[in-house]
Amino acid sequence: MTPSQVIDRVAKDVTSGRFLLWCPLLVVIHVLGYANWVYGPLRFTSPLANHLLMFLVFGLPLVLLVLVCGIRRLAVRLGACVILLPWVLWCSLCQMVTTLSTRDIIRNGADSSFEYLRSTSLGRSRVSVYRTNGGATTDWGVTYRHELTFFPGIQIVRELEGFYHCYDGSAERAGDLAVHVSCTQSTETNGRVPPRPTRIELRPHVLF
Repeated sequence: MTPSQVIDRVAKDVTSGRFLLWCPLLVVIHVLGYANWVYGPLRFTSPLANHLLMFLVFGLPLVLLVLVCGIRRLAVRLGACVILLPWVLWCSLCQMVTTLSTRDIIRNGADSSFEYLRSTSLGRSRVSVYRTNGGATTDWGVTYRHELTFFPGIQIVRELEGFYHCYDGSAERAGDLAVHVSCTQSTETNGRVPPRPTRIELRPHVLF
C-alpha cells in the first residue's frame, strides 16, 4: 500500500462513521487524564512517563475532531466541530509545551520546570521537595508534595504548601504525620526576610 492509498483508506473509514463508537471511550479517557493532570492524585515516578502520557491525553481532542467528521447529519457535524475546536486549540497549545518539556527531560534527564531536589522519609510515604521554574516571566519557587508509592512506578500524591521567590527549601520530619518546611535560599533582592518555616500536618494515607 502506498502512503496515498493509506490516507485515502483512512479518510474513507472516518467519513463513513465506522469509528464513531470510539468517541465516548476517548472522551472518558481524555476527561479522566486531564482531571488527573490538574487535580488528580496519580503520578508516574518517571517525569518522562508523565509527560508522554499527557502528550497523548492532549492529543485526543484532535482525534475526536477528526472522528466527528463521520457524522452524517451536517448540522450535528458542524455543531460538534464548533464545540470541539476551542478545546482542540487549547490542548494543542498544552501539547506543544509538553513537547518542549519532554525534549528537556530527554536531553538533561530531569524536568527543569519541576525539578526533584530531595525527600524526607515518613515510613511508607515521603515528603519531596521540588524546584519550580515557569520560564522567563516567573521567578523560582519551591513546592512540597506528599507521595506514596502504591504500585511500582506509580504514586499517590498530594500537593502541599510552597514558597515563591525561593530557590531551595527543606522538609524536616516533625512527628509521624507532620513536617516543618522552609525556604533555605531566597531569591529576593530587596532585603525582604524569607518566609518563616511552616508546620504541615499530613494525612495517614496521603489523601485521607
